[in-house]
Amino acid sequence: MRTYKANDIQQLFDAQAHLAQFYVVAHTNICPARLSAKTLHTRIQAAKQDLRHTLNVLAATLHPNQSNLVRRKPHLYRPLALTTIEAINTAQAATLTTHFNIILGNIPKHFRQAETIDGIFRHTWANCRQSEDVHTQAIIGSSKGLNFYVLKEAHYDKQKIVGDISTWDIDNTFIPNAAVYAD
Repeated sequence: MRTYKANDIQQLFDAQAHLAQFYVVAHTNICPARLSAKTLHTRIQAAKQDLRHTLNVLAATLHPNQSNLVRRKPHLYRPLALTTIEAINTAQAATLTTHFNIILGNIPKHFRQAETIDGIFRHTWANCRQSEDVHTQAIIGSSKGLNFYVLKEAHYDKQKIVGDISTWDIDNTFIPNAAVYAD
């Protein structure tokens, strides 16, 4: 079995740079320094499910008249989501919260304002009882530098790249193979 490294994941993310339109940092309500390893693991799995729900709601909201379109033809209409998770170690600083870094793309033109994406994401994320600490910004130009940032923990800690609790959140990563809204 092949061992993936941070550079492998970065190459995959770089190959999708042409689709990247937004960068979202979504903080959870998890403070790893205050939890046991077992509790942390359980809470992170629940947070990943909350993120999956939030991304599904976002995808459906982008097509208000045809929300089923995303489920029927995901490789055309579902948003790109390149997702990593940071601060998943019980030895983290006491004030640091676990958070997701999400690169979004394949967003319809009439939804391409950071405030719009932030509002949809924040509302659903807060309804999942996660933190309201969500930051959204538009990506202008290449996201190659951004890809390094979202993979910084993978570059620093080679043991956390791919696994049950790892830097790359494979479960919430989606790459449309024929994106309709690519620029």
